[in-house]
Amino acid sequence: MKLSKISAIKTYLEYIDNAQGLSKELFDKIYEPYFTTKHQSIGTGLGLFICKIIIENSFKGEIMHENISNGLKFTLKFPKIV
Repeated sequence: MKLSKISAIKTYLEYIDNAQGLSKELFDKIYEPYFTTKHQSIGTGLGLFICKIIIENSFKGEIMHENISNGLKFTLKFPKIV
């Protein structure tokens, strides 16, 4: 994870997952509760859902994602605290 930018009103953090990225079918589903790409005995599908809820509700921020050449990039955007 790296701090990618600090502006006058926002702070941006980036996390790059070096796996294979996401197919178009899965791209909009990853924040749904109980959604997982793993076998049911391995994953609960709650991790990204909980992250999104905490970022949006507790920190008034945003989480965005995009496929990149070597995986999936998550960008977390938070309002700057004064």
